[in-house]
Amino acid sequence: MQNLNSAAACPYHGHVITQSAPPSENGLISLNQISDLLPPDLVIHKTELLKFKSWVLEFLCKPNSELGRKGAVCPFTKKAYDLNFFWVTVQNSWQISPENLISTFYRYKNIFKSLAPNAEGENIFKTISILFPFIDKNQFKIIEEVQESLKPAFVKEGIMIGQFYPGCSQPGLNNSAFRPLNAPLPLLAIRNMVESDLPFLVGNPEFEKSYHTRFQKENV
Repeated sequence: MQNLNSAAACPYHGHVITQSAPPSENGLISLNQISDLLPPDLVIHKTELLKFKSWVLEFLCKPNSELGRKGAVCPFTKKAYDLNFFWVTVQNSWQISPENLISTFYRYKNIFKSLAPNAEGENIFKTISILFPFIDKNQFKIIEEVQESLKPAFVKEGIMIGQFYPGCSQPGLNNSAFRPLNAPLPLLAIRNMVESDLPFLVGNPEFEKSYHTRFQKENV
């Protein structure tokens, strides 16, 4: 899931991108594959997966009057979906701990880096959403804490990690009353950094250094 409040236009210019093969051995399913007919091992998660897909297509992929700018809430998600680069996995845990969550995310970061595409200009459409549909609201703070603790290491590699959950109060960039991370299910999402991510990194010298190095911009 890309920058939810970016005013930047989608950088896709119509060139052909080869779609990736479903990496089912890693516990991933493409968002495109989520339907009433799921693989046997995912049937038990049908309700959660369909709810997530509906939110992605009906919220992230569409304009919103409260967004504060024109365009979809996430300007990259629809293309990621169309190109079959949007991956999802469901965690069965009813209880999570920071240690287990960190371990899980380092594993999926490595999986993310191995997935196609990896070419610059194409890999901005690649994303993994890791769902935690069975944890209760008292554990949402752990998702916040883990996202904050992992962000430095991930940003250093040019990877962004975002937290989403029911009632997430983080405001939008263009309208402080908008809540773009308020999702129907708790999750953490992994994606590659894009040029419009600078507002999320300003104020931290190490984050800014990683950003300017990646996009070859002078620090200001």
